[in-house]
Amino acid sequence: MSTVLSNLMPFYWIREGLDEQETYEQLKQLKDVGIDCLIGGVHSSDYMGSGYFADMKKFVDACKKLGMTFWIQDEQAFPTGEANGLVRSHPKLGKQFLY
Repeated sequence: MSTVLSNLMPFYWIREGLDEQETYEQLKQLKDVGIDCLIGGVHSSDYMGSGYFADMKKFVDACKKLGMTFWIQDEQAFPTGEANGLVRSHPKLGKQFLY
């Protein structure tokens, strides 16, 4: 019998200071109902800092254990595309075109 992957890709907000066991159990429940892929990001007061990356690593590790795919949404807030204000403070990182 072949495996059919779900076409669903729910958005998952990762809480700052996530509990690894609770997160694993939540992901397992999603996996058990056929959801193989998620998109989301960490809501953190330490956006792009060590706490943000520590929480992201824990989440990605749990996804790996369950054989799930995770797409990272890399913005802190609207509007997207400015990397939490970093683009405004470094204009060379802004939009560029190739012609």
